[in-house]
Amino acid sequence: MRVVFKRRTLITIVLLIALGILLSYSSGYRFSPYEAAMAHFDVDKSATEFGDVNFQLSRVYLFNTPNGPRTVIAIKEGLLWRAHAASRFPKSSDRLRQLGG
Repeated sequence: MRVVFKRRTLITIVLLIALGILLSYSSGYRFSPYEAAMAHFDVDKSATEFGDVNFQLSRVYLFNTPNGPRTVIAIKEGLLWRAHAASRFPKSSDRLRQLGG
């Protein structure tokens, strides 16, 4: 009887860990900042990186996409990375520009 209880406990723990990993992955958490930036909903899969800026616990990526350049910031949260924000400004002749715009 005791062996069955230990096996069920082990199976439950493994399933909870797998569920936690699945939920984290579906929420945009990744193991590298580049993967997190590419997983952001505003970045197309055909995007090409043309620059990046490394900060202490974050990294900013500059992507060329079919809809224009995108700036995506990936922030480290614990052991994983997540891209919280992406921005786009259309090309213009203004002298004031956003990073990557």
